[in-house]
Amino acid sequence: MSSVYSRQVEVHGLSDSMTMMVERVPQGARVLDVGCASGYLAGPLLRERGCQYVDGIELDPSEAAMASKVCRKVVVGSAEEATSYAKLDGPYDAVVFGDVLEHLREPERALRAARSVVSERGVVVSSIPNVAHYSIRAELVRGRFDYADAGILDRTHLRFFTKSSILTLFADCGYEVQRCDAVLKPPERLVGWLGRKLADQLAALRTDVFAFQYITVAKPRR
Repeated sequence: MSSVYSRQVEVHGLSDSMTMMVERVPQGARVLDVGCASGYLAGPLLRERGCQYVDGIELDPSEAAMASKVCRKVVVGSAEEATSYAKLDGPYDAVVFGDVLEHLREPERALRAARSVVSERGVVVSSIPNVAHYSIRAELVRGRFDYADAGILDRTHLRFFTKSSILTLFADCGYEVQRCDAVLKPPERLVGWLGRKLADQLAALRTDVFAFQYITVAKPRR
């Protein structure tokens, strides 16, 4: 995850997608946080899920130094390189990719490398933006695809996914997706008219249009 976003999370608290990810990590798990940034997820994982420990992989040395204050071990390296995973003391019951895969040139390499450190009953939990969200569709109709400092079109994103391509990505890398949940973000105007609860209920009827992100839980095929 970008350092800008991780600092926003630290100031304002976990986003809906990050909260959902934490909830999907098994209680008492041994966790690897890939792209752990400053280690902002380690605290909630240790505190709320009773995880035994959290290790991390982080490309930015300064972020890794901050993460090492809360993580048991942090490897400074690329999530796409098998050598980063080889330096860890696995296996892990949960490997977490929190808004990371879309930042990689080859997310397939990261997911395949992660298989080497997932325990036999372990899971991979990820959060991935949905480029088919209505807001992006509306901009495309206007002939626009403008990058921004944050969000689905974050200028640091290298890959873009829909639910279908997320499922294909995991399948191609040797995983079976057990669940894929939508983080809904309906139009604020609709929320104003109907209220959050009813707007979310309507949005749930078309998650392909109103999902801002997808939270997946996948198991390696053995």
